Amino acid sequence: LLSLQEMSDIVRLNISTTRGIVKTLVSTGLLNYDEKNKKYHLGLYFTAKAALISNREEAYITVARPYIEKISEKYSVTCSFQIVQGSQICTIYSVGAHNANYEIHVAEHTLLSLTATASGKLCMLYNIKREQLEKTIGKNLIPYTEYTIKSFKELSIELDKIEKNGYSFENQEYQMGVSSISFPILDSNNHLIATLSITSFSNHVAEIKNALIENLKSAANEIKENLHEIL
Repeated sequence: LLSLQEMSDIVRLNISTTRGIVKTLVSTGLLNYDEKNKKYHLGLYFTAKAALISNREEAYITVARPYIEKISEKYSVTCSFQIVQGSQICTIYSVGAHNANYEIHVAEHTLLSLTATASGKLCMLYNIKREQLEKTIGKNLIPYTEYTIKSFKELSIELDKIEKNGYSFENQEYQMGVSSISFPILDSNNHLIATLSITSFSNHVAEIKNALIENLKSAANEIKENLHEIL
């Protein structure tokens, strides 16, 4: 962790120039700002590229693993746990449906699309202001499939729906024939720190959606309470 002044001293630039550079690095996810310590640290981008897991992330996995494995086995879905830093999110632990003939693999330590994944939408809802979304993501929506959100207006409506429901649902927006459901895990300040999600074939998700939602909600709440004890 480094303060702005420490970074200014290291790179031998004045504080104003350093502040401008750091602001840009934070906006792109290369750096993150720790409000508690008033210092900066490497962003999730480097974690995703290097596949590094911090001690805190290992603790997260220890807490979430039993719930993930139980849901995956019970519903024959791929169940995953994502961590969030600022406007970036990636999966750090995933379990496939071993009792199914086919399973969908969710890559770990790869940044997720914000606009076309269930967990990504939660990241936008909780961690990015709407006006910022409109200026950045809203004008650069990637059409992964014919069901991908195509405008900021549509995106804003979707985020309002997610906020009302308390969970995020993605139906073939990233990959045809594949759907996801994701629940938020918030810290004591109501900041999104992680998500618990499932991914499976769309027809299978439709068949078990109601039961899945209740089970995921319960599991996410219990993980949240357990995580609060180690944060």
